Amino acid sequence: MLGEIRNDIQDAFRGNRNGVVQMLVLNCGVFLLIKLVNLFSWFSSGTSLDEFFLHYLGLSPLPAIFIFKPWTLITYAFVHTGLMHLVFNMISLFIFGQILQDFLGPKRIPWFFLAGGLAGGLLFLLVAVLSQSLGAWFPVSGHLHGASGAVYGIICAAAFLVPNYTISIIFFGPVKLKYIALVFVLISLVEIPGGNPGGNIAHIGGALGGILYLRYLQGAFRFKNPFSFGPKTGGKVVSLNTGRKFSSEEAELDFLLDKISEKGIRSLNKEEKNRLEQLSKPKK
Repeated sequence: MLGEIRNDIQDAFRGNRNGVVQMLVLNCGVFLLIKLVNLFSWFSSGTSLDEFFLHYLGLSPLPAIFIFKPWTLITYAFVHTGLMHLVFNMISLFIFGQILQDFLGPKRIPWFFLAGGLAGGLLFLLVAVLSQSLGAWFPVSGHLHGASGAVYGIICAAAFLVPNYTISIIFFGPVKLKYIALVFVLISLVEIPGGNPGGNIAHIGGALGGILYLRYLQGAFRFKNPFSFGPKTGGKVVSLNTGRKFSSEEAELDFLLDKISEKGIRSLNKEEKNRLEQLSKPKK
């Protein structure tokens, strides 16, 4: 059994075949490493090293500390000190990351994870600086850690990509992805005044990061060369893969995504799946 698990992990990293598994392995691996070091420390000296790892890998809200540890803007998203924190994040990553991976491919998942993590960390730092300078009543303090912001990015990106995709939730039945994402975001918003304002702010930042990266992949935030005087074309664009006519590549992508949302990924034929992969690639 252990040999099969090892082969599955190696296969996921070989050629970037499964981005979801890659992120699961990295997060769980870091957690196990921290706990094993803690166990050794407890046996040898009776002390825990959780605070040590948070200090050097977690994201500090103090710019004077962060500037000397810039790597923490990335490493914080892989650090979990509590088992339930890890389990909840990994279950969410597996469920929603798999949806995103089915539509955009495995190579995109690590980038969505990093986009959500970076955006969550940056918003956390920004609000921390503002709250400290303005004396806000919800001071952001303590090191930020955990993949929640990165996972929020994946959840909201999936919801914006295929909002009507449904998954079954125990006690609720089939629920559309857009409503699940909305509930996640609303919970984080209303919980900001609670005991974890920094973490909930990072959730909102992560959600924005995932959405913005998705929009980038869909062709947003790109500027045309104003000095380009190439010939203009009009009328419909014919897809060589599907044989259908569309006004633009964006319209073709919307058609494929709408079809997936209504009938599922299996409703696409081989040519349409290949075309979806082509249209989802960043345009240079």
